[in-house]
Amino acid sequence: MKALAFAAALLFATAAYAADAEPPASTPGEQQALYTMRMFMDLCLTPQADPQKVGEQAEKTGFRPLRPEAAKRFLGNAEGRAWAVQLAVGDWALTLDRQGVCTVWARKVDAKALEEVVSSWLPSRSTGFETEPGQPTTTPNGLRTVVYSVHRGPAPYASWVLSTSPVDGAFFQGAVSLRMAK
Repeated sequence: MKALAFAAALLFATAAYAADAEPPASTPGEQQALYTMRMFMDLCLTPQADPQKVGEQAEKTGFRPLRPEAAKRFLGNAEGRAWAVQLAVGDWALTLDRQGVCTVWARKVDAKALEEVVSSWLPSRSTGFETEPGQPTTTPNGLRTVVYSVHRGPAPYASWVLSTSPVDGAFFQGAVSLRMAK
């Protein structure tokens, strides 16, 4: 358990450093990408998708629980919880399903900027983690998904999943998910 906590702290510290190293966002889409990634780190990765910790952190940061019918739009048929927040720079939702998948959803975001931010926040080898990006898939309607497998040595640690849509008016334009290895 201590090793897991240490690994999470190390991963978070690396990601925070990467975020500080980035130039300030110059467009609303870039700013939304940075907000999305910081929310992912604070709400999903730091609490390691623990339901109690995710819920507490969500409410501390201004997210409000969604009614079941609204939550279903994000969760589909999966059971879980959902929250949402509206800020001056955009709208976000947070979901945590019963399988332990924690996702931050960005209503509007520059897809390319979000891909770049996620790539820059992935842990580097110097942290003791290795990251393997999967082959990106794109649906006919433009939804692009990349799964990043994060390992600590030979052992799986987590999967990060990035989904983006370039379509204006899409239900969401960006989502970053975390599933911890069991």
